[in-house]
Amino acid sequence: MAVAKPSRTRLIYSAFGEDFVVASKGGADHDPAWFKDLQTKPTVGMQASLGRSFPLGV
Repeated sequence: MAVAKPSRTRLIYSAFGEDFVVASKGGADHDPAWFKDLQTKPTVGMQASLGRSFPLGV
């Protein structure tokens, strides 16, 4: 089994306290490709526009 390489996707987000809501795909009827990756391995990192980076669990 091949190991997947990390990837980056730019998303629109809003902060709600310590939580974040992300959106992409412009309201399409189907999920974006990266969402399937999250379902397989629900661990991601996020870098906000201010340059702060931190791990996230989904």
